[in-house]
Amino acid sequence: MSGAAPTAARPRGPRFAASALLAWALPCLACIPTGETEAEPGPEPAAEPARAKQGAPTPPTTVPVELGAALGGTLDGHAPATGRYTATQRLSQAKFITYEHTVGGSRTISMIAVLDADGRAGLCAATQERSRTSKSRFITESGEHEVDEDGRWYRQGFAGTWAPDPDGPGFVLVDLRYAPEVCDRLEADQALPPAEDPSETSAEAERLRCTLLAANTKLPAPALACQVRSGALAPFAVGLGRSDRAGAAWVYRQDPSSRAPEPRPEDFEPWIFLGVDGALEVISEDHRDGVSLRFETQRALRGDALRDPSPRE
Repeated sequence: MSGAAPTAARPRGPRFAASALLAWALPCLACIPTGETEAEPGPEPAAEPARAKQGAPTPPTTVPVELGAALGGTLDGHAPATGRYTATQRLSQAKFITYEHTVGGSRTISMIAVLDADGRAGLCAATQERSRTSKSRFITESGEHEVDEDGRWYRQGFAGTWAPDPDGPGFVLVDLRYAPEVCDRLEADQALPPAEDPSETSAEAERLRCTLLAANTKLPAPALACQVRSGALAPFAVGLGRSDRAGAAWVYRQDPSSRAPEPRPEDFEPWIFLGVDGALEVISEDHRDGVSLRFETQRALRGDALRDPSPRE
């Protein structure tokens, strides 16, 4: 029978055996434990919601405050913080009743108000008041030129409490009662007296509704603005609103040279202004040419601004 003879098998030597052993061992080296284990991949962690920075102050609620053209229209206001607020008010009026008869008056008021962190509030106003009436000899019974001048200095203190206005974001309510000792403490730069329990006094509270106004073209610096309803605090205020008497001092709201009635309350609301970092100077003039109101800045008042300026014996 014919056919190709089978090829004899080639013997395998030591070199082949070593190569085969190495090829078998390499894949297993990764299986040898090294003391460290590789963590299996888990699910992606959920993103944490953004958190407010610890200790970051909450931005104050800003509200529009409409004060009329004398203050440039609408200003931004927000609730005031604790602190000391001061102002000097220079209020004046000079009018011709006739060409032969003139009347006038002026008030210079130094004011310091404090809002304490524990809810106590205090205010002291020292007023230098002057009045003047002049009549020519043509209308007097004596036939002589007559001038009548008068002046006095006095101060009034008030103490009470303050708290956020529950019905008006951006405002606080300040309830004050007559307390003359407050002026002594503020003059000496001392702390306010303890708040009096309203149930233990018959004195009626005077309420202020206050906001902190941002500066604008009429107001050169931030100011504490307090709306006054009536009562003992109104003489420290200027009237604002839609009336043509807006800007006049509350005590000079009537024009003695005309027969026009007093401004309507809804058109002429009394407001008190005090400076925040420094004193605010409030200058209201009601003279022959009409009413003007302007504000200037000055250094913060110290307690001695509440002192009687007359020479001491």
